[in-house]
Amino acid sequence: MSHHFFTEDNVALELTFKKLFLKLWPFLWRHKARVIISLLLVACYVIVGRSLPFLFAYAVDEGINKERREIIVYVALAYLVIECLRALLAFKQSNYIQRFGNQVLFEIREKLISHVQRLPVKYFEKNPSGRTVTRVTNDVYALGELFSQGFAAIFVNTIE
Repeated sequence: MSHHFFTEDNVALELTFKKLFLKLWPFLWRHKARVIISLLLVACYVIVGRSLPFLFAYAVDEGINKERREIIVYVALAYLVIECLRALLAFKQSNYIQRFGNQVLFEIREKLISHVQRLPVKYFEKNPSGRTVTRVTNDVYALGELFSQGFAAIFVNTIE
């Protein structure tokens, strides 16, 4: 038995967002329509949110400055509708991106499992199978966290 069998698993990898995105791109690009729909949902969310200052400017210019109270009521109703639309878009965007991310993660897991199954027996003599399973599981879990929280926030912040 090798003395390296129970050593610490230290893998130092400097992975920037750009490098990670380039590695994930082949998996993402298989679902071109979903990528485009995700981007459109994010863009709609941002555009609807960016319309609020114009709405308030209209309320001040037409409602307050010209003392037309009915304008303020209409703007308040429009604000309510826009906020409901934003909430719906935020939910739909989050739900859609998470479901899309889960599909991509499933494909990554399949590829990783296939890769691990093709590894030679000598690899498992040098590396404990538990370590390999833990690495595969934790790496995919970290990608899942990135999909569920990171990508949507990055898209929104990029567009805004």
